[in-house]
Amino acid sequence: MNLLNLLLPDCCAACAKDISPGGPAICCECRTLARALDPAPTHEPRKGHLRLHRAAFRYAPPLPKILHAFKYDSNRRVGVGLGALMSARWKLFPELGLPHALVPIPLHPRKQRTRGFNQSQILADQIGRNAGLPVLSLLRRRTNDPPQALRARDSRNGRLNRAFEGIGGDLSGARLVLIDDVTTSGETLRVAAKALMRKGAKDIRAYVLAMGFI
Repeated sequence: MNLLNLLLPDCCAACAKDISPGGPAICCECRTLARALDPAPTHEPRKGHLRLHRAAFRYAPPLPKILHAFKYDSNRRVGVGLGALMSARWKLFPELGLPHALVPIPLHPRKQRTRGFNQSQILADQIGRNAGLPVLSLLRRRTNDPPQALRARDSRNGRLNRAFEGIGGDLSGARLVLIDDVTTSGETLRVAAKALMRKGAKDIRAYVLAMGFI
């Protein structure tokens, strides 16, 4: 262990307990708490472009602190750990089917430059690696909207109608699963699915880390 590690020990992203430098960014106790969270209750989308969505966990402690460390403290190691947790629960949702590819929800380029990465891409890469599925960037974010969670619940629907466009070639017949970190109203997923359908995709489902109002 070098002097820097002694002076600035690594801390758990959820509870701030000291952890081994270079090891998992979430301590064993908090990983256990996260694994113990139930999957979010199933709520099928309204009729539309998104066939169904599933969430690995309810949005409940310790996930809020862990997600904050991942997204706003730019801790990629936390994201790798969360992706591993999502991967472990993939098999609980056979209704997600066997997609041709996973598609991460993109950030607006300005926001991604500020954050340094797209959190959904990191999650998707982990799931794809473990499930043996390709990860494709098939969407572009056109608008730099504030997070849906910052809007009043009754004002979320319809605010993202022009947020995404499909990119790349023809997607005729494609079965795709969108990947994101948190869903609240589901509006982001629905609008992203609509953009993929415009490119010819046949079946769009979604898998997120957590579901629940923030």
